[in-house]
Parts: sequence; C-alpha cells; structure tokens
Amino acid sequence: MNAVSNESSQEYSFSLRKIQIIEKQLVFRSQKEEKLEFDFDISLNIKTDSEKKQSFHFMNVVISDKDDKKKIGALSIVCIFDIDNLESLIINEPDETGLPRNLVYLLNTVVIGTIRGVMYSEFRGTILDDALLPVLDPRAFQKREK
Repeated sequence: MNAVSNESSQEYSFSLRKIQIIEKQLVFRSQKEEKLEFDFDISLNIKTDSEKKQSFHFMNVVISDKDDKKKIGALSIVCIFDIDNLESLIINEPDETGLPRNLVYLLNTVVIGTIRGVMYSEFRGTILDDALLPVLDPRAFQKREK
C-alpha cells in the first residue's frame, strides 16, 4: 500500500513495509478479577535509515491495574515504512533534526492504529480483553530520532 500526503506544499510518498511484534507480555493474576480499570504507559521512538530509505517506528504499551498499579501486560511493535525521498526530507537544523513534523504525525497515526489492532488481536480472550488503547493524539509524542 502506498500513501501520498501533501501538507504545507511538501509531498510525502511512503508505504508500510512491515509490522513486527517485538514483545508481548501477559502477567498471570492468581485471582479472577470482576472488572479491571487500566492505566497505559505509552512510548513511541523513531529511527531512520537514509541508505535504505526506511523509517522505524517503535511503539511500546505497558498496561497496569489502575488500582494497585501492578503491571498486567505489555506489547511492543515496530512499523517499518519505506519513504521514497527520505534523504531529501531529513532536516538538519540546529533547532530541529529528523523528519518533518507533519510526516511524523502522519506515520504516528498509522502506528497508533496498528498497535491498537494488534492489542485487540493478541489480548482477546485474556484478562486484557477490555484493555482498549485510548484515542491518542499523534502529535502528543515527542520526536526522538537517532
């Protein structure tokens, strides 16, 4: 699937190459819980490889019991994007480096939706069956590129 976005007169052409689960964890709870409420600790990190014209978006979600704060599960994925003109898009300014913000927001939207679907699929029928990832603003994540 290829996507083209034209924001601020800058055109981005990219495709989602691969989705990979890095880690999946489910912590056994000895007693059956009636109805749990969940807290989510979410992080998203980006790395680029200009030679391969790829951007790697690593998203990690740790799910805890809202009451006792104990970890119940976790899921980490990486979404790998092919970006046609990646080298020309990379910003190397003193106050900003990495990919353009609008492109990062667009790719983050794909990653957030992807991990939500993977969580639903992987945790279905478990204690985390109702642990639905809240709606997230893709702009809320700080850009950390290496």
